[in-house]
Parts: sequence; structure tokens; C-alpha cells
Amino acid sequence: MSHSYNKKSFQCRRDTQKNSYRIVFMGGKGVGKTAIIKRHIHNVFPVRHVPTVEDLYRVVMKTKDDGTRMTLDILDTSGDGQFPAMRALAIRQSDAFVLVCAVNDEEDVIMTSYAEVAKLRQTIIDIRGKTVPIIVVANKNDDNHWFDNLVTFEATVLIDWNNTFLTCSAKENLNISKIFEEVASQIKKATLRCDDVETVYEG
Repeated sequence: MSHSYNKKSFQCRRDTQKNSYRIVFMGGKGVGKTAIIKRHIHNVFPVRHVPTVEDLYRVVMKTKDDGTRMTLDILDTSGDGQFPAMRALAIRQSDAFVLVCAVNDEEDVIMTSYAEVAKLRQTIIDIRGKTVPIIVVANKNDDNHWFDNLVTFEATVLIDWNNTFLTCSAKENLNISKIFEEVASQIKKATLRCDDVETVYEG
């Protein structure tokens, strides 16, 4: 007797046995994606901005709740949108997404940064659906100041989008480790979320 399996069910079982995951950092130009990654991995802050095309980093960490060991392959992407094919491929192949905006500039620049995150999130949902882990990070909040448009944006992310929202400062090393702890936690939850998947047998 032959059996065939529902594709989602197979994917769910396979994912629960993985311990290596790909994370993509996305956001507008100069928002500090690379700075966040380098602060976490090397505990350094790059003073000079060097535009990124695509860089890959690897870090091994444990989840904060139960110490599950996992390897994160961290993809740092371009912020200028010149490589849409590379971006689409990264979205299809990744397990979680960190969308970064910056909050240390003039209000119109900040709002543009927010809008870019919103556009990227919609692209991810169009390709992958709403269940993939997405963490929105407001970087360059060096003095931890919560001004009106940041509070409004946080509400949009938490209530309207139902995604996680964090503020951080790569420069001051504020909340950097929390970003990666949250990524690991959400990946773990996503790989165990099999409640709505049925196995289909035929034959």
C-alpha cells in the first residue's frame, strides 16, 4: 500500500527537527541593520556606514526559556532596494524576519523609514503568509525617548499587524540581545505550531 502526505504536514514535521535557521534583516538604507548584527556577534559598533549588498553571519545561541540550542544564519540585506530578485529569494528561503527602522532623524525621514518597514512586511506576507515570525525593531533610540510617532507606530505593529515591536540602540548596546532572543523564541514556537495541520493518507 502506498501513502501520500499532505505537503504542509511534511513541512511541519521536518521543521521540528531543524536546529539551523535563516534570519533576514531588512529595512531602509542606513537604519543600522549591520550595526545591530555586529553589535550582537562581535560587540562592536561600526562608526562608518558602508552600504551592504548582502552579507551572511552565523551565531549559535540558546533559547532563553528552555536552553534549546540553535544556529542562526543571519542574512544582512541591502537597504536601497536595487536587488528585488535577491530580496524575493531571501524571503522564500528564510525562517524569520527582522524589519528595522531608525528613529533618530527628522520626522519626515523617520516616517519614510516606517513606511519602508510597512512595505517590506506586506511583501513578506504576500510571499509567505501571516504566520511567519516578524519582529519590527526601531533602532537608534539612543536615549530611549518615546515620542508621539514612535508610540503610534508601536500600536500599529502590535495591534494592527500582530507582530512584535522592540526599540534598540546598536550604538549604546541597548536591547540588542533581546532582539535575537525574541527571534529564537518565535522560531521555536513556529516550528511547533502544527495544530492546524492534518496528515492525509491515500492509497
